[in-house]
Amino acid sequence: MGGFVLGWEETIGNVTVIGRPFSQVSATKGYNKLLVKARINDAVTIARRMATETRNLVSKSMTAAIEMRMGPGPHGLVTTLSPTVEAAVAAHFKLPAPMTQANADDWTDLFKYLNTVYMMISQGINGPLKIVDIPSADKLDTNGSVSLSDAKALDTADPSGLRVAKRGRIHINFHWVTTRTAQRVARTVIHEASHKFVGARDHAYKPNKPNYAALTPKLARTNADSIACFAYYTWKNGAYALD
Repeated sequence: MGGFVLGWEETIGNVTVIGRPFSQVSATKGYNKLLVKARINDAVTIARRMATETRNLVSKSMTAAIEMRMGPGPHGLVTTLSPTVEAAVAAHFKLPAPMTQANADDWTDLFKYLNTVYMMISQGINGPLKIVDIPSADKLDTNGSVSLSDAKALDTADPSGLRVAKRGRIHINFHWVTTRTAQRVARTVIHEASHKFVGARDHAYKPNKPNYAALTPKLARTNADSIACFAYYTWKNGAYALD
């Protein structure tokens, strides 16, 4: 079931899964090749749906924010913000909740920005995609990574705040993949895709609670884990469905 797995490469649809030859992860921890292939392909399928549904959710939320900014009409607010989305924005993008008419400009700006972020991620991961094993011993406890030579950060790239990164391959720890659900691996696919396709950075990781809680709204919106966790937890908490 486990043990050393020599280099290999297999393509299913437009997803290529690559086991690196002599990977220190493979040599040290091993993995089940068939399980890795199945889990990654399932995870990519889920991540594609997750990115699309999150963008739809953000678009609807932006409408609610615009209505809130304008104030209720004679029949009140036509579109209301999901409490799950409101809580997720506060948790992962650090805007003060609840959304009110006084702060609706900030919420509208964030949703407009995220609409572009999830569009770029969706376009990226729906194209041909290569998922590669983590290469080296110093990354044994890393879930994933992307090489971003010469890429510019979202918050300094240009006035609009978005720039496509260099096209490094997405690396995921193949041993770790076998210990998590496809939905959890999909979260990591979105995290790494935010590096690859929109130039997001690792300002803080959610498991490091003090650093994650200390993110400012400006840093949070360019933080890969914030982008991935918003998509993952709005699904997990029922704001949208994947089936």
